[in-house]
Amino acid sequence: MNSTEEWLTRSGGLAGRLRGLRRRANYTGQSLAGGLGWAQPKVSKIETGKQMPTAEDVADWARACGADDDTTRELQDMLTEARVIRRQWRQQGVHLLDSDPGEVDASVAARMRRQEVLYDSSRRFEFVVTEAALRLVWCPAAEMLAQLDRLIGVTTGPPHVWFGIIPFGVELPTVAQNRFVLFDDQAIVEGYVDETTYHGDDAAGFAKAMDLLMAEAWTDEQARRLILRAMQDLRRTL
Repeated sequence: MNSTEEWLTRSGGLAGRLRGLRRRANYTGQSLAGGLGWAQPKVSKIETGKQMPTAEDVADWARACGADDDTTRELQDMLTEARVIRRQWRQQGVHLLDSDPGEVDASVAARMRRQEVLYDSSRRFEFVVTEAALRLVWCPAAEMLAQLDRLIGVTTGPPHVWFGIIPFGVELPTVAQNRFVLFDDQAIVEGYVDETTYHGDDAAGFAKAMDLLMAEAWTDEQARRLILRAMQDLRRTL
């Protein structure tokens, strides 16, 4: 199973969500395909993760199954995220490791699986980014806009997720270096081609840095203004 297929068919993934819509609308794969003017195998391939749908495919599928606007937007967000992250990691793997694009699929799948835990409301998640993360164009501008739009939703909840942005011009109490993740007594530091895990006192140093950075971050309405300003400036480049 390749990484794209694995992500699309994971629990709560895009393929399963689309299949659920079809079933609730009392369509068979064949009847949905006929209504959309597709060959029947296309429906099967999308539902089994063997084919990533296009944005138009998702919109047509949702409309045919009577999905509301919020559900349709969520499905489109899931598709955009899959495409953006896959492209970023494939490009990084190819350029930094001088490897074939297919060799980095496993890394893409691992990052996708890691994000699933965000939907677990029994846990607490805290994120800090700098304003530079909003301004650097990590992918095509249209897709970057979609990612920024999704961040706006993070600033308003859910309650178990805390999200802050350190604006330009703030005097930092510590230097924000490589991206890192804290989990219990571990700190996982992400580099260009691998990860390093720290434990105990070493991990505690990262926890202290996180506390210092969180104290300087803007949240809620202030964070939303930073995102909206970045989106406005980016739209001027389109």
